[in-house]
Amino acid sequence: MATAPSVSCLPHNAKMSKAKKVLDEAREIQNPELDLFDKNVSTFEEMTGLLNMTYITRLTLSHNAIKSVPPGLANLSNLEIINLANNQIEELPLSLSSMPKLRILNLSINKLYSLPRGFGAFPVLEVLDLTYNNLKEDALPGNFFLMGTLRALYLGDNDFEYLPPEIKNLKNLEILGLRENDLLELPKEIGELTRLKELHLQGNRLTFLPPDLGQLDMSSNKAAFRLEGNKWIPPIADQLQLGISHLQDYLKSETYRITYNRCLTNKPEAPPPFHYLEQNEVFKFNPNPYSNRQLYIYCYQGTPKYVIHVWQSVLLKIDHSTQDYNQFDGNTPEQVQQEYVDQRHSWSINLFAIKSKSIKLNPFNCSCVGIESRDAYSVHLQVIRVDLWRILAASLGVMLFFSAASLSRNTLFHYLCGISFGICASFLILIYLISKLFPRKTLMYGVIGAGWTIVIYFLQIMCDNIKLITSTYQAYVIWYTVITGAISFVLCYRWGPVQNPRTITLIKWTLQLMGLVTIYLSSCFQEAAMGQIILLLLMAGLPKRWLNAPLMYWKKKFPPKVKLLTNEEYYMQGVSETTKALEELRQFCSSPNCNQWKTALKVKDVKRFASFVEGNSHLTDEEILEYETSIQYRPFADEEDSVITSDEGW
Repeated sequence: MATAPSVSCLPHNAKMSKAKKVLDEAREIQNPELDLFDKNVSTFEEMTGLLNMTYITRLTLSHNAIKSVPPGLANLSNLEIINLANNQIEELPLSLSSMPKLRILNLSINKLYSLPRGFGAFPVLEVLDLTYNNLKEDALPGNFFLMGTLRALYLGDNDFEYLPPEIKNLKNLEILGLRENDLLELPKEIGELTRLKELHLQGNRLTFLPPDLGQLDMSSNKAAFRLEGNKWIPPIADQLQLGISHLQDYLKSETYRITYNRCLTNKPEAPPPFHYLEQNEVFKFNPNPYSNRQLYIYCYQGTPKYVIHVWQSVLLKIDHSTQDYNQFDGNTPEQVQQEYVDQRHSWSINLFAIKSKSIKLNPFNCSCVGIESRDAYSVHLQVIRVDLWRILAASLGVMLFFSAASLSRNTLFHYLCGISFGICASFLILIYLISKLFPRKTLMYGVIGAGWTIVIYFLQIMCDNIKLITSTYQAYVIWYTVITGAISFVLCYRWGPVQNPRTITLIKWTLQLMGLVTIYLSSCFQEAAMGQIILLLLMAGLPKRWLNAPLMYWKKKFPPKVKLLTNEEYYMQGVSETTKALEELRQFCSSPNCNQWKTALKVKDVKRFASFVEGNSHLTDEEILEYETSIQYRPFADEEDSVITSDEGW
């Protein structure tokens, strides 16, 4: 089960000084209640003189790091309340059960795997809290259920699968907490606990209840009967929908007794033990050291699909000290359990099982992972709201889709693809040549005899060897890549880039398809990914005027502000445009499209026109001098009129 470590924010010396201060003050005033909550205490030896303070009646040592309890604690004969919650206690002394006045004992959130023999000999114990430990039914001593004075027993968050029928001896029991265990069945003797007012059974693996529970008064306002989180048979599930009172009436009926006897004879298969992880939860699993490998299933329920979650990722990280564990996947705990059972009952060896310490889960569907191990480990459910890698993949897909036309005609792209293909092809050829060294008949007989599993096993071995070779012989791998890449480049250069238009079109379509597939795989939200793909196809297929229509409407509705030119900008633009127009005219006159004879008949000075076409200026020196002289004697305000007059003179 999971254990919560003690956390402290103060330095060790400060904590010790505070603990000593509390002890000194308690001795000075003879305080019967000693509170050492969260004082960073790890051993009782650090609390000098504590075991001699026989006058104290209440001792609080919760939220520390205590690992063992000394037998001398029983010398504090006046103690009525002991709180040792949230420590690291692994075993208890036998003498603890001999304390004559102890009424309340809190041992929750520790690391108890067993209880000492004779633990049930407490003379006046009324409340016992053992929640959040690692206890099972075989960890309880024989006299555990002989504590006749016990009124409240908390055994939640442990590993109980069954309860002994001796629980009927707890005649004064009013509260029984059994939540978050692995209970498969309840004994019918539980119906003899006539004083029971609270029964917590949520989060177990129960499928049916004993009819004797119907005799208890669990439907009153002061009672608490919690049954959620179990896989009930349909009759019980239907009665629970109506209420606890209806359930109790049904449990007392003769119809249910027949159903109960049938369930005892043909017990339905118990659902597997599992735990639903919350976002960013860290779950620590500590198996029983005296048991074999244990299977525990971790599930993630998923979240609703919203657009803001389009690039969300969920990772299940396994922190295991070794690789000595088995991993099983499924959509439900039942599927994981079935895979686990199939593997255990199969004669085949799972040679190619894939174990990953970082598992990607679907953010929107229920996903479960089962881990079978005999060692302690922890799992961490990490929810990444916006995964930058998914955004990068989607962006690359969009870029590849829109640049497919240019890439399919790009020479550099053709050479890079050819070199990459050549390197991969050379590796396949190398594998083919190596395979020639093996005798064909022997290998074929082995494949036929072992089946396709041996092929996958060899593929896994080959991948592992490739990784080993890549990391160990990096220089050889680099030279191999360089040589094969150079040979591929020579071959590509010999035949040159692709020139066939249809082949180029096929390459473009292939690149566009790869871009769309990349976009689809960039998100687990398939509907949103398909929406992006449809939008891209519409943008690529619709006419440009349709796509530009909203922009044109916007410009028409909100026209941009007109920027007025200065006199200097106006003059420079006039010079630039005039030069450009004259050059276009010169090129047209020199082209075959121009009929020179008709053009020559329309101009006054044919020689001057011919000189202009040959590249000379369209103005004579006298015209330039006359224009510059006239400009100097005109007012600045009449500059626009002078330009117009000059143009008209042309």
